[in-house]
Amino acid sequence: MIINLSKLLDGTENVVEIDDVFDLRHLKIRGKKIKFHKPLALKGGIYKTDDGIFINLDISYEYTDVCDRCLEEFTNKQTSVLSGKIIEKAEDDSKEEITIYLDKGKINLEKAIKKVLVLDFPMKSLCNSDCKGLCPKCGINLNEEQCECDTTDVDPRLEKLKELLD
Repeated sequence: MIINLSKLLDGTENVVEIDDVFDLRHLKIRGKKIKFHKPLALKGGIYKTDDGIFINLDISYEYTDVCDRCLEEFTNKQTSVLSGKIIEKAEDDSKEEITIYLDKGKINLEKAIKKVLVLDFPMKSLCNSDCKGLCPKCGINLNEEQCECDTTDVDPRLEKLKELLD
């Protein structure tokens, strides 16, 4: 996604508004292939100030993932924010995670958008916060039904004490 900033650079405009979509079908995040249902919605702007050129962009999206506890597929909606300073490659002393370079009056947001999605993606994917997961003995989905398995683990060092209590 390339955006022309020539009017911003020559002083004709101070703001470039962004209200667009970015078509991304899937993205590999931490070894998982995440599928997006529709194009990502981008809303925000690029601003020129005395301190430089800055971007502030809200990225709204809906994706399909697999729950880490019950292994069921689920859909989630999320909004991420891309914000920072746009710099020329020659002045690259940035220690930022996400850097957007100005090249011949244009910027390419594709890499920055993908990095934001990867950084904002939850470490643990859950279908809901109350997910009970799978039974460690029989593998049944505990969200859908209960099983009769004995899942109490006893430390082998304390097994004799358990026998005394029974």
